[in-house]
Amino acid sequence: MIKNKLSGIALYPDGAYSYVFILERVVNTLTSAGSYRRAAEVAHHAEAAARTVQDAGQRAHSLQIAAEAFAAAKRYDKATDLALSIGDPRNRERTQTKQVDALIKIYRVLIVAGLANRAAIVARYAEKSANSIDDVSGREDALGKLSGALAAAKQVDGAEAIAQLVTDPSKRARALESAMEAAMATGQYDRAKLIAQSVSDPRQQAQIFAKLAVLMHSAGQLTESQGTLAASWAKGHWTTPLTAAAVVAPATLSMLAADMGLTLPTVINRQRAPTGDEQ
Repeated sequence: MIKNKLSGIALYPDGAYSYVFILERVVNTLTSAGSYRRAAEVAHHAEAAARTVQDAGQRAHSLQIAAEAFAAAKRYDKATDLALSIGDPRNRERTQTKQVDALIKIYRVLIVAGLANRAAIVARYAEKSANSIDDVSGREDALGKLSGALAAAKQVDGAEAIAQLVTDPSKRARALESAMEAAMATGQYDRAKLIAQSVSDPRQQAQIFAKLAVLMHSAGQLTESQGTLAASWAKGHWTTPLTAAAVVAPATLSMLAADMGLTLPTVINRQRAPTGDEQ
């Protein structure tokens, strides 16, 4: 059945792109049933269909889907090799990001499979690919995704190192926030605070300190959580840490509400993003 459909792809070039996604669903169904050998066979058909796609961007996306299908079918080497083949020198900006996305997905699959060493190799491929993207915004988006994947795998060193490569303040702050959360999840409380301190923008740092204060409180680091909450208040607008204060320092928040002649919920609801005039 699959071979018969593939024979018609040449007559319908635009259909090959859609067909890859159909095969992706088949692979997912087979892997859910534990039929990894059959899933790998379907992934090969997906690769063959992807290579017939004429548009460079769609072909790169199709190959990305095929590579991810091989990873789902536990053909990790094939998945990695196929991902590394994605790219077109004539359309780097449209194709290189797909390579990074495929490598990150393979990295996640390897982590779930408990293959940390192989995952680390794929992460290095992804970093190299991301750094090769010429467009600054696209490069930093790719690095941010990779940093997030490393953080999700609790690879704090890697997540922070990649985040530090990002120069856009907002994107860098988001990546560092994920690294901070990974540090907290692994019990590296001092490291988490240092990561939060490395955020350059005061407003964003205040927001991350507020989140860190709650995480520290949940981890039983009560004294540290109080200090971190105070740092959030010192760095940002007074409304920034109100929700965190309800968890970390409810008595202080109640006193603030009383001084303002407001109820506690009313004070908490005043939390909002500050404007430049409010700093």
